[in-house]
Amino acid sequence: RIFWAVTEGAAASALLIAGGADAVRAVQTASILAGLPYTFVLCFLCPALWDVLKQEGGDFNYERPVFTCHLVDPITSEGFTAKRFLAVIKNIFVPFLDIGKAAASQHKSASARVMEYITPAFLFVGWIVLMCLTPAMEFDIWVIGWCLYLGFVADVTRIRGNARAVRGMEGDYITDFCAALVLYPLVATQLAEEVDVNGALVEHQD
Repeated sequence: RIFWAVTEGAAASALLIAGGADAVRAVQTASILAGLPYTFVLCFLCPALWDVLKQEGGDFNYERPVFTCHLVDPITSEGFTAKRFLAVIKNIFVPFLDIGKAAASQHKSASARVMEYITPAFLFVGWIVLMCLTPAMEFDIWVIGWCLYLGFVADVTRIRGNARAVRGMEGDYITDFCAALVLYPLVATQLAEEVDVNGALVEHQD
């Protein structure tokens, strides 16, 4: 601990002497950017570790219901198909179509079904538009853009959580949120295939 404290202090002092405060800020920014991907990795490692511990303890249900398309199936050799891959590419740019389809399947009312398409479309497109306008604006409009994106993520989290509840799948909203936050094209593909294969996301079907 003492070694690292002295090393970091010496590095910061050297940067201040050589390049001033700007050099220190540049290193701080670089360290944040380098560590950011690991934050998302840890979000998925925690539930994975929990599953492994349940397997070791004999408490893991291998017969539990699961999605027809696992989250990473479209990009892995075992679950890869051209249809899934093309769906992921489409959902990078227009995820609200498949997300809206899955969400709309929960309702019988035409107005509710339309709103399930409009809500994610408004949030996602609004995020893209505001981020594109950021360089031309004099105030931090990007903050509003990221708020819209988090709203989009929350909506996807809701839909995936509802899908799990209807199908009787294990899971939690934290995992749903992490998946929607960083892998929304895969989540959209997963939800759409679940509806295509197993029908609408409703408790009781005729």
